[in-house]
Amino acid sequence: MLHAGEFGVPTCTSDGYREWRGALERIRHPVVFTPGDGDWKDCSSSSEVDVDTRLYTLRNVRSAAIPAAVRAGMMQFGTLLSITVSLLLVAGCLTAGMLLLVRTEDRRDELAECLALGATRSRLAAGIAAEATILSVLGAVLAIPVSALLYHGVRGFGLPGGIDIELLELSFDFGAWFAIAGAALAITCTIAMLATVLGLAGHRSLRVQSSAVATPATHRGLRTALLAGQVAITLVLVAGAGLFARSLATALSLNAELESSHIVTADVSLRSLGYTSERAIRFFDELRDRLQTNGTIASVSIAQPEGGTFAERTIDGVPRQMPSFLRETAIDEAYFSTFGLPIVEGRGLTRADTAGAPLVVVVSESFGRLIAGDGSPLGHRITEGGGVVGAERPVAEVVGVVADVITDVNTTEPLAMYYPLAQRTRQPFATLVVRAAGDPRATMREVTAVLSEMDPRVTPAQMSTLYEQIGRQMSPQRFGMYVLGMLGGIALVLAVLATYVVAASMVVGRRREMSIRAALGARGTQLGAIVLRDTVRLVGIGLAAGIALALLGAKTIRGLLYQVEPLEPAVLASTASLILACALLVSLKPAVEAARLDLTRSLRDE
Repeated sequence: MLHAGEFGVPTCTSDGYREWRGALERIRHPVVFTPGDGDWKDCSSSSEVDVDTRLYTLRNVRSAAIPAAVRAGMMQFGTLLSITVSLLLVAGCLTAGMLLLVRTEDRRDELAECLALGATRSRLAAGIAAEATILSVLGAVLAIPVSALLYHGVRGFGLPGGIDIELLELSFDFGAWFAIAGAALAITCTIAMLATVLGLAGHRSLRVQSSAVATPATHRGLRTALLAGQVAITLVLVAGAGLFARSLATALSLNAELESSHIVTADVSLRSLGYTSERAIRFFDELRDRLQTNGTIASVSIAQPEGGTFAERTIDGVPRQMPSFLRETAIDEAYFSTFGLPIVEGRGLTRADTAGAPLVVVVSESFGRLIAGDGSPLGHRITEGGGVVGAERPVAEVVGVVADVITDVNTTEPLAMYYPLAQRTRQPFATLVVRAAGDPRATMREVTAVLSEMDPRVTPAQMSTLYEQIGRQMSPQRFGMYVLGMLGGIALVLAVLATYVVAASMVVGRRREMSIRAALGARGTQLGAIVLRDTVRLVGIGLAAGIALALLGAKTIRGLLYQVEPLEPAVLASTASLILACALLVSLKPAVEAARLDLTRSLRDE
């Protein structure tokens, strides 16, 4: 923490002030100016003004602006992304190992000839390791545009706590890149060496072996392990994207009965423009009248947010602790119809609820249940907050119950109180609520144009639809869906490629067996079914391993999901079905080749 006096400016003259500000601007890290108990003194004049430097401190934004709870959520989200990228890295390495293993098997004749001519096994292994290195480097080059696409794609999302990624200082860390690239190269080379050792282990004879010889059991076991690992990782990544998509869909389905995509809200503040309360009332009344005659607007309402409380509220003379935030809003008589909120019980607010009429209030369904339980909340009397015309903390009678409207995804049972706007002290700010008759974007443009005509200085803030407000709160889930979807799609392509390679090599490696089956009377469809059955078996092993892996990662992703369980059966079943369907699809070509096996040619090759 830095004190103002540390810059050597004990007084706030005009020159001293400029020197101080210049020193602040030279600080490398962003800072926020925090006043203490005193007020800021005017330093714009040339007269010297004493400043108590103890009242002002500078805090590092990077350590003070993000609360601890938000940092915890971001760390959890960062852990999830790190695990996701690591899984994709392993999947890529497994694919490279699979290709190298199959290539080693296909080169058995060549390797046998090299051994017969005097080549050592270590030299052959070094050659295959060099091929693995070249393959890894080419893969890294191809990954550069994909990485750039992901990098630019994620910048528009938000992290837990409402932190925009675009506002963070994202830079390319060469140290981390080299560490990850080195790990990928090491894993790929290890798998390549393992494939080489297993491939050369069977060449103890110096004679050239026939390509029709069956694949050794050790090779089949290694291929099974590699393919199962790829399928397991693919299941975890794609299912993770599906869980985030399910969470986003669940949140966006809130307020579905209200046509939330057509309800536009905007904050309009006249406080800094010198408007008095009376002048602000006239401004908002004229604004409502103008918008009501606009063809793009079906309905318009003016509301005045009055905050709320977590503290006690006296109900029927008895203090009651609020279990969640109690939101209070002063509204006009068109508010409920504009939102499309039905009156569940009692009545809504009318023009008769003026400043001289008895004080009334309409409550949300959730607050009504809190007040009366299974009974009716009508007639209950609630002590209001401040801001009532001609009274201090009066008591209002509940005259109606209105359906809930959810504006916070974390509060699905919102507690809300709605007062008549005419019975409140009017302030030079309001929330404009508009129901669009057609395209909400056209409605937003019309609202902005009308405000500009009335006063060019007035600019609506936070103008968006209710649907978009919910969507912004789910930005971390959209981010997770985007990233896991992209990485899961890449993993799916790699797994499908590996499945095809295994199925194709299976046909080649078991050609002698299939020839014997064909000679004994097996039909072509039966031979093709062998390939499909073995593919289902291998993929099934991977799917089982993927479910076990999902069980281990359920705790990591649970806190980032919205009303969805990490092991949602529907998501896991649909993901497994997708992977199995893709695997069977790419296995059809090898299965058809097995079904059309030329017995005469196979026997001649033997």
